[in-house]
Amino acid sequence: MQIMTVLRALETAQQSNFISNSLKPNEELTEAQVKRMLDYDNQALLSANSTDEETLDRIYPELGTRFKGQFAESRRLFLLGMKNHSRADLLKSKELDDLWAAWYMTNRKRIEDAFNQTMP
Repeated sequence: MQIMTVLRALETAQQSNFISNSLKPNEELTEAQVKRMLDYDNQALLSANSTDEETLDRIYPELGTRFKGQFAESRRLFLLGMKNHSRADLLKSKELDDLWAAWYMTNRKRIEDAFNQTMP
């Protein structure tokens, strides 16, 4: 269950990122695109918050700690930054998201292997 929840959170966050990354230079998000991004990020945060840090750390070292502290926190700060129009929260969100992405991509294969070993 924990693994599927992590994967669901990552997938929904990726959908949000896809919307923002699909913009052309100097193009702004439409209101509908912003709403969809916020919906995706909220779903990702809800999924991430429902995971257990210690369980994920047992599956793969630091996974739970980084998933909660970097991935989930970046989603929380993004949502807060958008709601409050806080550039500081949005910048911190980006910083945490970049840290998470760098760590996850470096460890992705080993994490997937660990996931596969715990799946029935």
